[in-house]
Amino acid sequence: MNSGKPWDKLPKETQRAYSAFLRYLELGNARQQIEIVKICKAAPCTVNGWFQKYRWKDRAEAYDRYIFEKSVENRVESREKARQRAIDNIDEIIMCLMDILRGKCVGGDLDTRGEPIVKPSTRLQAGIHLLGISGVTIPKRMEISGPDGSEIQLSARRAISQLSDEKLQALDAAFVEVKQLTEGEGDE
Repeated sequence: MNSGKPWDKLPKETQRAYSAFLRYLELGNARQQIEIVKICKAAPCTVNGWFQKYRWKDRAEAYDRYIFEKSVENRVESREKARQRAIDNIDEIIMCLMDILRGKCVGGDLDTRGEPIVKPSTRLQAGIHLLGISGVTIPKRMEISGPDGSEIQLSARRAISQLSDEKLQALDAAFVEVKQLTEGEGDE
């Protein structure tokens, strides 16, 4: 019995049959015996004999499952690496987000009143985009406690997009306060 992977060369499989099988694997979704007949210049009955004798269909299915599982593992690993990068760089991400919210992301261009030229809704969209590429998902709904401790429910995207400049500045100040509080926790 072959102790390797199902798509490895079988003990009694000829090198020519195995080479044809490898070409069969390479065809992916277009796998057909007739293609191997053309590629390997072998008789159809010979290719069909190899197909049956060396269980090409079962071995190819095992190979496809393996490739699929590997691709899923790679995607999960890539997402985990991106998440870890975001965690490692959270301070820079927060600072960049705060700059975006303040409108500093456009090189400090201000109007005659000293206000950022970029509209608050544009800054908000840029901030949401930054969070998205950092692996942070903006909730569609969130709960915030009111001054008396009671729950207040908001639709986050809609509510934030409708904030005035004054409210955005208050939100920015809240970010600063949260950052200062979290920095203080590490000192204890």
